[in-house]
Amino acid sequence: MIVDFSQIKENLFIQKHEDALSWDESILFLWGGRYGAKTQTIARKLVIQCLRDPYFRCVISRKVYGTIKNSNYQTIYDFVHSNNLESLFKFTVSPLEITCINGNKFIAKGFDKAMKTKGIEKPTHFWAEELSEYNYEDFITGLTTLRGVEKPQFIGTFNPETDIEITDFWLYDKFFKHNLSKDFTDNYNIEILVNGEIEFEKLTVKSVHTTSDNNKYLSNRERAIVNQFKLDYERTGSQIAQYYYKVWTLGEWGNRFVDLRYYSSFSEILHIKELQFNENETIHLTFDKNVNPYLSCQVWQAIDQKHFHQIHEFALAHPKNRTRIIGHEVIKYLNSINYYAKVFIYGDSTALNDDTNQEIGQNFFTIIETELRANGYLATFRVPGKRSNQFQALKRRNKNPNSTNAADFINSIYDGLVKDYSITIGNNCKISVNDYINAKQDKNGKIDKSEKDTKTGGEKYGHFSDCKKYFICEYLYEEFEYYQKHRQNYL
Repeated sequence: MIVDFSQIKENLFIQKHEDALSWDESILFLWGGRYGAKTQTIARKLVIQCLRDPYFRCVISRKVYGTIKNSNYQTIYDFVHSNNLESLFKFTVSPLEITCINGNKFIAKGFDKAMKTKGIEKPTHFWAEELSEYNYEDFITGLTTLRGVEKPQFIGTFNPETDIEITDFWLYDKFFKHNLSKDFTDNYNIEILVNGEIEFEKLTVKSVHTTSDNNKYLSNRERAIVNQFKLDYERTGSQIAQYYYKVWTLGEWGNRFVDLRYYSSFSEILHIKELQFNENETIHLTFDKNVNPYLSCQVWQAIDQKHFHQIHEFALAHPKNRTRIIGHEVIKYLNSINYYAKVFIYGDSTALNDDTNQEIGQNFFTIIETELRANGYLATFRVPGKRSNQFQALKRRNKNPNSTNAADFINSIYDGLVKDYSITIGNNCKISVNDYINAKQDKNGKIDKSEKDTKTGGEKYGHFSDCKKYFICEYLYEEFEYYQKHRQNYL
């Protein structure tokens, strides 16, 4: 029997998945929003290869074995039967397998029991459906299963959501963190354990991102479901509705939903954009001097003195979490964007205290200033207790902005309630965004810093939230002072 797929190819795959059909390198990721045809495309790709290739053995997997039958297994079954190919395949449920008339086959394996993935002889493909449910050890197990054949392939299909922080999530950290584009081809070196020995494998990875907008075969009902996520968000503006719209409709990476955010009005949809350095505007640097889990600095610009853009971030972990090193990194960045004009400095007033690790009279800001001046930069300070504007210093002297009022003020800017000011975060500032999402407000309205980083013991969240607070409340000093006295005017 000859199966000619060329005659119906146009109806098999959505256009954006065309490149995935012939991709035969190490790893293929199809990911994005709901109804992006990820699972359907891979099922169809693999059925075609099963019929075409002389030798083909594919592991179809889910984190929990019991979910396979109603997901990737069922999708293969539906495709085979909808194209009148059922005479070429035998489907069994005990064991859960699909066998082709030519001897090729699909084998179902789950990760809920450690032994489930062992004992598979020379698979050519490993398809992990809902890969975002897997942990890194599961991924490595699946990857190392692919041995003994030429050009094996690991395939992952998933929606970009996780129950932990995105920056801590292995899938995002290892494959997506360094790629601003959702669609990319890249090389990675992965450390794996083989027979008790550590080996490094060079993997070529292809990422293809789709949403329902890319799928012209959706039914009216399916389109209505996806559109409802957007309508719910526009109608309610709630963080939960935003989460579903962001992940399921737009196919963007989504953190677990956090109640009682310090910046409760910050929206990953409304307030994150791709930003570029504006050569006509001044650079503002804002620091938080805590060294664990990292020493932090943000780069801001005030466009027309009203629209605040965060264009860059520094998060220096040990052993680079030192004041002089972050000074060097800032200077390197300023040189890279050909900026040699005045810079404004913001930060925590307590960093003005003498540093016991430095000479008498030296503190965090004097060290930063020394580094900048040595490289030709003039630094103007807007730190409580070290302001160039003495009139402002008399009004609030050495005090940082009130944390509760600062949160309300910045949230009001996000909500559009404070004149025509706006705040936009560059999509490259991923650690800052993670901090804005996960920093909670304690019972007193301050940033809750009780959660500790497991590696360093430092406060896990709040450092970049503090950086933003120091900058916005100091740059808009007069507006912030007025807001604290007349808050009811903004409600």
